[in-house]
Amino acid sequence: MTMIMTTPSSRPKSSGLISMKGLSVIILCACVRISAAFLPSTVPVQIVGPKVPASRERGQVVALQASSLGNSVVLGAAAFAVSRTVQVVRQGDVSIVERFGKFHNRLEPGLHILIPFVDQVRATLTNREQVLDIPPQKCITSDNAPLSADAVVYWRIVNAERAVYAVVDLQLAIQNLVLTQLRSEIGKLTLDMTFSAREQVNKVLLDELDVATEPWGVKITRVEVRDIIPNQEILRAMEMQMAAERTKRASIIKSEGERERSI
Repeated sequence: MTMIMTTPSSRPKSSGLISMKGLSVIILCACVRISAAFLPSTVPVQIVGPKVPASRERGQVVALQASSLGNSVVLGAAAFAVSRTVQVVRQGDVSIVERFGKFHNRLEPGLHILIPFVDQVRATLTNREQVLDIPPQKCITSDNAPLSADAVVYWRIVNAERAVYAVVDLQLAIQNLVLTQLRSEIGKLTLDMTFSAREQVNKVLLDELDVATEPWGVKITRVEVRDIIPNQEILRAMEMQMAAERTKRASIIKSEGERERSI
């Protein structure tokens, strides 16, 4: 019987070489991945591997863009919902809230939580005292003397619900009402009385305006008539009258002096 003996030198070495090459590739890939983990995210790292088809790359890019857009939409919707939910009212202000278009509540200063898309802030008003300048208005006195008068009105809101729903333009309504009452009161006085009875006119205007603006949720605190100016013709006539009075007074004083000297 013939026996074949194999010596160690005759064994194939290809399997050992392949194992060492595979181990080297694995170690290299692991090093590359570890390095990529410690590099900044802005530095691109290319890992050796099979080439990804172009269509697959485009699909991945589209998926990433869609995901980013979806996140932006979600964040925007969340921010909008929070802005519609949280309402902060400052000191000295008051807010009117409507629910489904109908008056629901009045918010005092502080932090309030609303129901998104159900509750809505209709208006935010101030309950502090406000000043309204009344422009010069032409008036006629009881003795048919034309003049121009202006005023200033101090007022504040005491009922925000009425101020919002009872009148369209609150300041314009107050201004027109003051102009009407001012013409009416000056029309009851003579020209001479308009200069001496200003305090009386202020008091009458305050009482009448306070009653008239109560349905609007407004409190008139003070009314001041500032300037009452007759027209140019009356001013010239008044100047001539004052000049004549001064001349008359001077002549009287002169005649009295001459009489005393003659005695």
